[in-house]
Amino acid sequence: RYGAARQALAAAKDPAAEAAIKAGRAYGGPNGVNRPREAPTDRQHENFGLFVISCAQADIRPMPDGVRVYADKAIDFHPLPDPIVPRTEVIDELHAAVFDNAPPLHSGEWGRATLEVCRAIVQSADESREIPLKHQVTPEGLRA
Repeated sequence: RYGAARQALAAAKDPAAEAAIKAGRAYGGPNGVNRPREAPTDRQHENFGLFVISCAQADIRPMPDGVRVYADKAIDFHPLPDPIVPRTEVIDELHAAVFDNAPPLHSGEWGRATLEVCRAIVQSADESREIPLKHQVTPEGLRA
């Protein structure tokens, strides 16, 4: 039911109760959302699973076919046109790297920088502190 999470959080009496509600809805929690039974069969944009940006008066959720905005009292959906070829940018980048000797944007250095961010997020959550990053790069491959 729409708004149930926000209503439950509003009813939380203290930070511990709020944390328990959030943990229950997290991945693997007793009140978590199940994954779809089937993969989409039509062409859609990249989807990396459930990803929600929480803002002051709404939550924003990128979807394979648009952007859903969960405001305090309404849900809005902003559709995106279907891609002509899914993941075309990735294939074009790979082709250019192999056949045109173009440096790929998503290089090994980029992969290491991405993994460093993922690991820092987990470490920061575990240790409740900011984690300095050492291996970040710009799109041109220069050190950030």
